Amino acid sequence: SIFTNLGALRIVSWDVLVQLVPLLKNLRRLLLGRLGQVCLQLGVAGGLLWAWGHNLNWMDVVRLLQGQRLGWLPAVIALALAGSLLRAWRWQLIVRRQSRLGFVRAFLINEGANMVNVLIPARVGDLLRMFWLRRWCRLPTGSGAGMVMADHALELGVATIMLAGAAAAYLAAHGADVASLSL
Repeated sequence: SIFTNLGALRIVSWDVLVQLVPLLKNLRRLLLGRLGQVCLQLGVAGGLLWAWGHNLNWMDVVRLLQGQRLGWLPAVIALALAGSLLRAWRWQLIVRRQSRLGFVRAFLINEGANMVNVLIPARVGDLLRMFWLRRWCRLPTGSGAGMVMADHALELGVATIMLAGAAAAYLAAHGADVASLSL
C-alpha cells in the first residue's frame, strides 16, 4: 500500500541522513580549516577576476601592451613588494610594545586590510585590522584603534618626507637654488 512505501521511504531517508551527519561535520571542519579558507579566498579572487575581465577584449589589451616598454614591470613589482614588506615591518614594530605579532601575520593583516579598503569604501579594512589584532594578539579594540591611527600618522610623515625630497631633487635638477627655498 501507499503507507508502507512511504514508511520505507522515510526509513531509507532517515538512514541516509544519519549517515550524512558525520560527513557534514567533516565538511564543516574542512571548510573552516586552513585549506578551506585558502580555497574560499582563491574562489573569491577568481570570481572578482572573472567579473573584471569577462567582457574585456583581450586583443585590445595585447595591442596596448605591444607599444609599451615592459622592462620596467619587474622593477615596479619589486618596489610594490618591498613597500608591502616595509609596511608589514612597520606594523610589527607598532604592535610590538603591547603584544607579539609575527612578521607573516603583520603582512597578512596589512595586505588584507589594504585589499578590503580597495574593494569596500569607508576604510572598512582598518576595522578589520582592529578585529584581527583583538583575535590574534588579544589586544583591546581601543588599543587597535590607536595603533591604526599611529600607522596612518607614520605613513603620512614618510609620504611628506618623500614628497619634499622629490620636490627638492626636481628643483635641483632643473637649476633652482634649493637652499633659497623656505618651507
